[in-house]
Amino acid sequence: MLPIIALSIVLGVAAGIGFALLLVPGIYVYARWGLFLPAIVIEDGSYGALARSSELTKEYRWPIVGAYVVFGIAMLLMLLSMSMLLGFVLVGLADTMDTTALLIVTAIVESVFSAAMLGLSSCVVVALYMRLRDIKEGPGAEQLADVFG
Repeated sequence: MLPIIALSIVLGVAAGIGFALLLVPGIYVYARWGLFLPAIVIEDGSYGALARSSELTKEYRWPIVGAYVVFGIAMLLMLLSMSMLLGFVLVGLADTMDTTALLIVTAIVESVFSAAMLGLSSCVVVALYMRLRDIKEGPGAEQLADVFG
């Protein structure tokens, strides 16, 4: 757990500095190190996971950026749709519910949506990780069977 927390902080700070300088360096940092979490969890990579992520993403960083952009646009469209739907529902309920109840309903709906988006983004990261392992090291079924028994 400690390597996940420490490397998340490192990635966040590095990407934050990159985004503050210009947008492209921040995107580059995510494209280079963004697969560290599966490297820790699946390969037990510990603190070497940033190097492992760099190794896996080498020569594929722009396609990874493209995947992140497409996924980000899809998430934005879903967020806008959910916000509009929630807005219509809340306007319809505004006359029948008090403010506290509306805030609770809003918080619950937003929490469920956030959890779903987090799950989807985790799937994208793991799919990129597995695809790059397959490309660079061959099909990973046997390797994963060794890891998971």
